[in-house]
Amino acid sequence: MNSRNNTSSQIKKRLFTLFISLFAITLIGCQSVEVKDEPLQQTASPYKSPYRPIETLETGSILHVPTGTLLSESELYSFIASSNIIYVGESHKSVNHHKVQLNIIKALDREFPEGLSVGMEMFKTSSQDEINQWLNDELSDKEFYKLWMKNWGVDFEYYRLILEYIKKNNIPLIALNAPPEAVKALAHETMRTTESTEEEDEFLSDLPTIDTTDPYHRAMTKAVFTDPNHANSNFDSFYNIQLLWEETMAETIAEYLISNAGFDQRMIVLAGGGHINYGFGIPKRLFRRLSEPYTTIMPVSTDILNDDEKAAEAIEKGAQFLEVDMPSVPLYIADFVWATEFKTITTKAPRLGVYLVENGEQVAITIVSDSTPAKEYGLLEGDVIIKLDDTPIRDILDIKYFLKDKEYGDRIVVTVKRSETTLDIKMMLKPMMKKK
Repeated sequence: MNSRNNTSSQIKKRLFTLFISLFAITLIGCQSVEVKDEPLQQTASPYKSPYRPIETLETGSILHVPTGTLLSESELYSFIASSNIIYVGESHKSVNHHKVQLNIIKALDREFPEGLSVGMEMFKTSSQDEINQWLNDELSDKEFYKLWMKNWGVDFEYYRLILEYIKKNNIPLIALNAPPEAVKALAHETMRTTESTEEEDEFLSDLPTIDTTDPYHRAMTKAVFTDPNHANSNFDSFYNIQLLWEETMAETIAEYLISNAGFDQRMIVLAGGGHINYGFGIPKRLFRRLSEPYTTIMPVSTDILNDDEKAAEAIEKGAQFLEVDMPSVPLYIADFVWATEFKTITTKAPRLGVYLVENGEQVAITIVSDSTPAKEYGLLEGDVIIKLDDTPIRDILDIKYFLKDKEYGDRIVVTVKRSETTLDIKMMLKPMMKKK
């Protein structure tokens, strides 16, 4: 069997991986949890819905999983209008998953103008004030981009249309996730040899109540943990971070929906599929706090399941699949599955071809890579980048923001300070040569 067919067969064998977003976390030591690994009852395969195989769905189909009924978009929107919380999962790097999310936001915004909010996993709760400033035109788009990068780190373009719609239509945007200080405080609590600091005590006292007793949640997370990406990590650390994130998101949603600002609103929650699938992540933990009706919707890229070439192409374009065997659980994957085509953003912003370091409000070049525009046009190690065209450069994110909407073939002027001399270096943005 060739590698392409082998790759495809692995994908088909492990269909569940389409519903899981890899947990993009930096694993650090966290407090151990006392949970027994109890055997789960054997149930039907988790890879299929009970009445209609998910892999047979045509692109655009919307399946009500508990009944096997296919709904139109308008029928789905009518159904979810009775829910106070609508969870819409995603694979983070899927254009069409985010298109589904935007369609749902638009539909409910039409139905409930001024009665809708959106909560996002991608923002830490500590960023809420800056988000509000951006929504109120008190923070520039450039500074908001920097805020996004500091929170999520990558993939702004996948979410850009969603964020633009939210702002244009005055929809409250709620940051859901735990701040890094809370994660670090929890980690240090069990690893410390000295007394905790006042700041750490403050974060520890504010941690949400964490339920560690769900055997299905633990078993599924443990299966994910066996993926080679986590081979050198500690499971308790991995699991505790997962729990902290989901409990924090659940608590943040609950607090908003009972607040004066959110008590009369519905919320659409955007998060990775791993936090929504089977309901034992955010949905169950929120329902424990606030027992209001909810719906879970999972976009699924079904087109790659039965097509060897598309499966191989998906991996070449960056699709990530877990090389694990998932346990069966007696739960529906979601209330609804929305079948999509697999699509990623294939065009990337041009790069200069340098490694950079920040020093105060200066950005210096540390390495100039071979076969790059920087090398061709004479940028040198030690150069301090002062401006790109007329844009002052004070940090690396200034450079990323400047380049994100540029195209290959565009000409720019890089102003650098070299020793005591200021130079204007004209260059054309070109693709970097791949190393042989």
